[in-house]
Amino acid sequence: MSAAGEIKGMTPPDIRSRKGQTPLVCLTAYTTPVARLLDRHCDIVLVGDSVGMVLHGLSSTLGVTLDMMIMHGQAVRRGLE
Repeated sequence: MSAAGEIKGMTPPDIRSRKGQTPLVCLTAYTTPVARLLDRHCDIVLVGDSVGMVLHGLSSTLGVTLDMMIMHGQAVRRGLE
């Protein structure tokens, strides 16, 4: 992580430039510990609304709120360098 605490992420042009070249590795994380485990192995870490079904026991993703997504996004962000 940089001194400013910012993560060097992939931009859409970075992703497009990899087309037909080296495959991207993208996995899903919902928590800080899982993000830490995935960080060194992934190009992109996804936080999806499936968190509602996987961690919160909802029957579909329709009940996932913006607050839930923000909370899990922040948790994953803390686990990434």
